[in-house]
Amino acid sequence: MKNMLKMIGAIRSIAIIALVTIIGFAACGGDEGNDGDTSGKLTITGLDAFNGKYAIGFFDDDNNSDVLWALGNYTQNAISGGKINDGSVTLNVYSGFSSYSSFNGNRSNVEFVISIFETSVYFGDPAPERLAYGHATVTFVNGIGTAAFVLKEEN
Repeated sequence: MKNMLKMIGAIRSIAIIALVTIIGFAACGGDEGNDGDTSGKLTITGLDAFNGKYAIGFFDDDNNSDVLWALGNYTQNAISGGKINDGSVTLNVYSGFSSYSSFNGNRSNVEFVISIFETSVYFGDPAPERLAYGHATVTFVNGIGTAAFVLKEEN
């Protein structure tokens, strides 16, 4: 059973790496004028154990019709995680699956999967190993929200 749980954890890690790769491809094929500007912001608290590390977030409604990304930034050539300082990080929030747009919506109980990495994630570099992951459930008002990180315990 323990091996099965480790395998599930490994599959989740691979899925996150695949998502990061998708972000990179989408950024390269997206709107050439978009320099990563968005009015959407997600502040994640409760990250004291991860100061100096980097975070990204992802929400999907299971059929890709409603996808949100929480990133440090993205351009045509790169994406990055947001650097965690003083136990929190503020990420830019974008909507879309194959191209990104500024997020400024009102939504309740949006559960982001949050991944923590040792280094910032850039398109073209090998994806770094995920140190930890968990979730943060947020309510957005005009694209702005704050949520507490809940660590997923590895068994």
